[in-house]
Amino acid sequence: MALFTPPLFMLSETLLRSARSPDARWLREGLVCLAIACFFIAWYAPGVIGGQVHFAEDTAAYFFSNRAVLYTQAHADGFQWWDPLPGLGQPRLANIQNGSLAPLSTLFYLLPTERVFTFYAAICLTLLALFSYGLFRVKGVGRIGSLFGALSFTTMGNVTTHVQHPPVIETLVWLPATLLAWELYLRTEKGWWAALAAYGVAFQCYGASPQFLIYNGLLMTFWIGGGLWAERHDRHRLFRDASVALGIAVAGLCLASWQLLPSLEFAQMSHRGLLSSAETFRNLYRAAPHEVLLALAAEVFWFVGKPGLVHAALYTNLPNLSLLTVALATMAAIRFNRGRATLMACGLFLLGMLGTGGVVAPLLSAVIPFADLLRAPLRMIVPAGFLLSWLAAYGLHRVLQTTPRGALALGLVALAWIAGVGWTLKRPLEHYTDGAYFRVPEVIRNAEGRIAVDFASSRRLPLFSLNAGLAAGVPTLLMREVLIPENFFEAYFASQFGSLDQAQLLDRMITSAALPLRDANAPMMRAFGLRQVIRFSQGHYETHLVDRPLARFAVVPDVVVEQEQRALWDRTASSSWDPHREVILREPLSQPGLARASTHLEDGETYGSVRLLSDSPDEEQLLVESNGGILVSSSLMFPGWSVQVDGRPAEAIEVNLAMRGVQVPPGAHLVEWRYRPTWLGAAIGCTVVAAAVLIGLILLPGRSHLLRVPNVVVPALPGLADPDAQADAMGDWVRI
Repeated sequence: MALFTPPLFMLSETLLRSARSPDARWLREGLVCLAIACFFIAWYAPGVIGGQVHFAEDTAAYFFSNRAVLYTQAHADGFQWWDPLPGLGQPRLANIQNGSLAPLSTLFYLLPTERVFTFYAAICLTLLALFSYGLFRVKGVGRIGSLFGALSFTTMGNVTTHVQHPPVIETLVWLPATLLAWELYLRTEKGWWAALAAYGVAFQCYGASPQFLIYNGLLMTFWIGGGLWAERHDRHRLFRDASVALGIAVAGLCLASWQLLPSLEFAQMSHRGLLSSAETFRNLYRAAPHEVLLALAAEVFWFVGKPGLVHAALYTNLPNLSLLTVALATMAAIRFNRGRATLMACGLFLLGMLGTGGVVAPLLSAVIPFADLLRAPLRMIVPAGFLLSWLAAYGLHRVLQTTPRGALALGLVALAWIAGVGWTLKRPLEHYTDGAYFRVPEVIRNAEGRIAVDFASSRRLPLFSLNAGLAAGVPTLLMREVLIPENFFEAYFASQFGSLDQAQLLDRMITSAALPLRDANAPMMRAFGLRQVIRFSQGHYETHLVDRPLARFAVVPDVVVEQEQRALWDRTASSSWDPHREVILREPLSQPGLARASTHLEDGETYGSVRLLSDSPDEEQLLVESNGGILVSSSLMFPGWSVQVDGRPAEAIEVNLAMRGVQVPPGAHLVEWRYRPTWLGAAIGCTVVAAAVLIGLILLPGRSHLLRVPNVVVPALPGLADPDAQADAMGDWVRI
């Protein structure tokens, strides 16, 4: 070791001298960025260095399996528009939280899921901190202030808590990246920075948490709108920049149409539309007034236990923003007369945490479609934390400017404080597990046909087992999922509980995103093609076979029409209904003559024969021989499915509340099912529009190849900028 000490000392001395030289600005910035990366590698060291898998409830129950499907797609199945695995199937891009198009989720296509989750959190938080640091630097804040703001936002403000939600954290990563590109456009008027901002908007949508898309959208509106307001006296520049901002929004949303359009289609047909009390749902996990104040004082948790949330008894309050962040932000607004409008915008998000108890959440629900189907307004602490961290960065910058003697020591103390608060209060909340936890149980991996994991009758069932069938490529009647197609949820719930009239029970099931299995042999379960039920007891998995499940494709001779809702549910739950003999319809057949009259079948006997000629998630080709009836597929009826009989278009009908079927006449016939998204043409058109707008942005004539980073900040919101600050602006010149 002694042999290496002198060279290491000389290298360190050389780096320090180089960093202090006036021509080493990029080196100094690089050292700060390296420090950020090292900080989060240390934060997530058990995963990055120790190989442990980052563990959280939602990661285990939802997102590990969803991301494992991406790896299977890339290395085995290839991309298909239809995903046959969850429930009765669903469009692959419909559930926005699956992350099929998320930029950072490309890691899950390339590497095994277990491996990615060892370093995924460190990658996301490092990028989020780097983009935030870059944004604050471009806004003119010094290195120490910018580093403080970046650490304040990423380690506090409920951000690290959401690492267990890949859609949330991936949506957040691209927020400061988008604003950074916008600020670089403003300073250089180079159109390609505006084009990159458009990609930032699209990446946020691909991320993709619907809730944080709304919050990010509001925050970007405040930020960019405030900057445009500051330009109101220069009409030429105002018109130019407003046009570019509009172009960024149009191009970004059009690029994101591949994710937004299927998600909007699915949102209109999700089980949350069955809520009897949407107000109660969107009030879940809201903050009480004292909890908003508690969110602004993380240091309090050094002295008190974690009190339970008033409006979410099962969960506790967690440390959020540091008192130092709030103090510096307040100082920026009051003492340095900057950021008052930003502070007001932050106040709106804090009021939004109150849910319907404040004015913000009801306003959002009235203005933004589907906002009333989003819950947990407590999460508005995140955009509020971003704005407060930005103001705190500026406030610390001005404090250091007005304290020439000891400024470096004061700045280092502030950095140590914010890092220490996060390290002592937030880092202990991170949990890890051995990769063996995420190995699919053999009983699930080797299951044949459609399965269901019965969590209600299992004791201490590992969370991962709920949706482990997805990771193994086994079709699964999901017991837990964020969004469930409404017709599938209705059929499932009615078959297990008799009807949907039980408002409290219905809302509880929708809220928990759980479908408990009370009777595996209910007629609807057999109609769904459920073959095996898997339970967990005393550390062992047990398999129970379902009696006479309907085949994946079957010809059923009779139909029964129930147009009255109550009668429909009664029939669904009735033990006298045999899905092998009858299909349930909501409306009469358009060609009733094709349906076969009642035919006697012995137990275990099937009607007609179906031979599968070709099979893929998007297309199925079948040879059907029967005396006529309804060909039933135990797959979800959803817009986009079409069918042909003997090469001629036929009517696809919804049978048994949620499944698809088609009438077949007597004899042998070729039936072809095909799925193509209804929104595909619109997405292609939007892409053409996005390409045209991006080309227009890139071709904008630039003003200069130099970027000036002022030492005095000119923030983006109204009330933050004034001519005197502009005149006093002095700083480094950074070449772009």
